Amino acid sequence: MKQLLHILKHVLRQTTRKKGSFLLLVILPVICLMVPVALFSSSKETPVRVGICDLDGGQVAVRLVDQLKSESRLQLSPVDPSDANDAVLSGKLDCVLTIPRGWSAGFLSGGAPKLELTSIRGEAVTIWVKQLAARFAGTSGLLASAAQGDAILFETLYDAAGSHFVSVIRETVTDNVTGLNITYLGIGFLIQFMLVNAGRTAALLLEERKNRTLARIRISPASNAAIIGGNVAANLLILALQMVLSLLALRYLLGINTGASIPQFLLLLLPLCLTGVGACLMLVSLAKNDSQLNTLMTVFIYPTCLLSGCFWDIGMMPEGMQSLARFFPQRWALDGIMSMMEGNPTRTVLVNLGVLMAFAAAFFAIALFGFSRSDASAA
Repeated sequence: MKQLLHILKHVLRQTTRKKGSFLLLVILPVICLMVPVALFSSSKETPVRVGICDLDGGQVAVRLVDQLKSESRLQLSPVDPSDANDAVLSGKLDCVLTIPRGWSAGFLSGGAPKLELTSIRGEAVTIWVKQLAARFAGTSGLLASAAQGDAILFETLYDAAGSHFVSVIRETVTDNVTGLNITYLGIGFLIQFMLVNAGRTAALLLEERKNRTLARIRISPASNAAIIGGNVAANLLILALQMVLSLLALRYLLGINTGASIPQFLLLLLPLCLTGVGACLMLVSLAKNDSQLNTLMTVFIYPTCLLSGCFWDIGMMPEGMQSLARFFPQRWALDGIMSMMEGNPTRTVLVNLGVLMAFAAAFFAIALFGFSRSDASAA
């Protein structure tokens, strides 16, 4: 135990010996996490800018415009027919709705011309305008059919239909889905930062091997297990502090509903850290120089994070890629975290926890074997 504590203190001193090391290892990843999450969480739905080109001027056309004005998601402005195309092409308007001549009178005669919608931004922008206009035209057509060409009766029916209001009780509903999606994005970034920091700290072993510091430690009574254990403990302390600060920032600084408590997140993130540290130590035991280690770290961290779905919903990936993600520890941690965020009990993630510990055990076994083989070759 004394040997392990000695190695732990040594690794912490080596990690924080340079000015700004604490900022680089702990504070900077938290800031880098908060920036994209804050931008994502602050994005709001912008209204659709709709230009109205009313060539009809009839009573039905006026009522259609009033109906569109009542929709908060639409921002209406009148536009001249000669300027309609230029306004859309220049981006001043998202779309232009043209009400043709004879549209109002056409309802009574049974031959109302179609409305024209001009846009270059596709259905994602125009769908609301199309649906509202189509619903209004359908209602007007039914009333006109009931009036049987009588303009006065048509107006009476229209006024009567508009006077029968529906009583609506409005309540504010909390959007938990958005908070969960933002938290998932934040956790994905956090996992990447954790693995990078684990690799940076584990790389100190390679530096000490190169400087012969590790050889002098090995001459002492310290065993390979104590050396690896001290390095692991130092890594976990740094990463745990980084995780707690990041989760506190998400919940209290950005005000995001994370869907689970900090201890629940740590239940899976700490074993994932252990797995990441074990993997990085394994790579250190296999690498002969800095160049090899940097290559191995890059291949291990970034592609596996991408394939595991750290930065997007894994459901967007092909089924084959989703099956491949099961071979990476990040996927098991993310699945368990998402399960707890959705309100499932902690016992449902025991399988995920067991798989992460199995990954960690395998990586540490390979790391111990690699360091033992290095000792044997050095002897």
